[in-house]
Amino acid sequence: MHENYFLKSIKALRQEEEILLYEHALTFSEHDIQEVVDFLALEFVRESIEYPHTPSDFDPLAAEWAAKTVYFSTQLLLFRESSVEDIASAVPKFSLPMTPAAIVSSDLCLRFIPFIIRQLSLIDSQDVLIPILVSLLHTWHYSGITYPLDSTLLDFECIVSNPSLHQLYINRVISANNIKLALHPVCRQWIDANLSIFAEEFWKEFTMETRIHDNTNR
Repeated sequence: MHENYFLKSIKALRQEEEILLYEHALTFSEHDIQEVVDFLALEFVRESIEYPHTPSDFDPLAAEWAAKTVYFSTQLLLFRESSVEDIASAVPKFSLPMTPAAIVSSDLCLRFIPFIIRQLSLIDSQDVLIPILVSLLHTWHYSGITYPLDSTLLDFECIVSNPSLHQLYINRVISANNIKLALHPVCRQWIDANLSIFAEEFWKEFTMETRIHDNTNR
């Protein structure tokens, strides 16, 4: 009986938050890939019920690209027989326009990239895959909020163009206690509005840092 190892690995990541690889498989049939996309479409529907405002549509091409990116990254984490060029080609750039739908659909898998980077760092802090994945997160930074990214390198145009995605982004910044992102001009006023008079109670560090920032810039 045929087993879809691609699907099993993505399910383990989504449902158990575990990196499980069942064999060193690097190619899959169109049927296997479609099963992964169908699974992610159901996951998207389940998550989007809780999204604020009107959620974006599911983008199957972005979800497929992200699933492959994460899967091949985990393969490289556990099986390293590739050259630098092969490693770079295993993490291809998304070739279509970045849209709010692409961002939230790819995030179903890309949100696990920070965890993969940390695992790579534990094995070898100089691993050539690390800067490739960090660069990817700077582009798809909704999925990298739990990682210490350089906020000066981030493009927020697509994020703020969509009310649902913008609110999801702010929610995740608060949940991750990412103070550097919280103080970014694009985020700060929205976090102020979200926390309102409860800022001191829910995120004392944010309140303190904004006061220091304001006093410094007077």
